[in-house]
Amino acid sequence: KLPTRSEWLSAAVPLGWASPYQYDDYRLAKPNFDAAGTLPVRRPATTPSHAGCVDMTGNVWEWVMDWCPARSAQSELDETRRALQCRMTLGGGWRSPLHDLNLTTFAPLAPGSRCVDVGFRCIRLGK
Repeated sequence: KLPTRSEWLSAAVPLGWASPYQYDDYRLAKPNFDAAGTLPVRRPATTPSHAGCVDMTGNVWEWVMDWCPARSAQSELDETRRALQCRMTLGGGWRSPLHDLNLTTFAPLAPGSRCVDVGFRCIRLGK
């Protein structure tokens, strides 16, 4: 299944960090961003998260099950999001600027959309 935002954040916390909200030095993860395309996962010098996941920032935005929250009832953007019923993508992609490469920034994307810098990770359910 696709992870929830909470599950994704939990799996993405880098080694040595207690919370995704402490993670503000994106260079520690050596993300692929502002580039010409994706890179292979587990390339040399990639540091895994505490859960063993790699490349959680950069390379591709990753779908999660959560719907995007509304920011304010009057916002035109909120009406668009509500009409499209957008889900969250997290982590930033290879076309992203550096400020998008953190664990808590999300981008709204309507289900069924296709983008060259969006992908997904599945999680295995416990027994």
